Amino acid sequence: LDFIETQLPEAEAAVAEAERDLNEYRQSQNAIDLGFEAESILTQIGQLETELSQVQLEEETLKENYTPKHPVYKQLLDNKAHLEERISLLRNEAEELPRTQREVFDKTRRLELAEETYLQLLNRAQELRVLKASTIGNVRILDTAHATPQPIAPRKSMILGLCLVLGALLGAAFVLVRNALHRGIQSSEQIENLGIPVFATINKSLS
Repeated sequence: LDFIETQLPEAEAAVAEAERDLNEYRQSQNAIDLGFEAESILTQIGQLETELSQVQLEEETLKENYTPKHPVYKQLLDNKAHLEERISLLRNEAEELPRTQREVFDKTRRLELAEETYLQLLNRAQELRVLKASTIGNVRILDTAHATPQPIAPRKSMILGLCLVLGALLGAAFVLVRNALHRGIQSSEQIENLGIPVFATINKSLS
């Protein structure tokens, strides 16, 4: 909407300039209006260019779903080429008009294009203004946030309990692994099995 509103003054100025240029030329050449033939050519060109614009819009849509070899796409391209050919022929006919009629024709066509552009911008701006006015915010407060007296994280009691359990398990595992890897002599029978005589044993006192 902001972009269109910046373009509206330029489009309006283009319409005013084209209209002023046409009127000044008519006054200078005493050309009141287009003849019947020129008016007919101008009307046909306007209609054909409108149809061509619609075909070009359809082509942009078809590009997303079809390739140029598809029958639907080929038919549209044939229609587009036919319209362009007819517009070209009509413009060639306009070139054969008398000089004054040709100049009035060109300036009239320029004015029509400027007016069409300006009207399109006005309509689009109006649509966007309606859309903007009809947009209603859907954001609302469901509940007010309240802070809890106790922090959610970290949970110190849980962390301390896990550390104690893991410490006990790791300590027990360390002792079991160390005893399993210890290769010392545990009894006199182990020495005798090696063929070494045992001279004495020392009992282990638990007191």
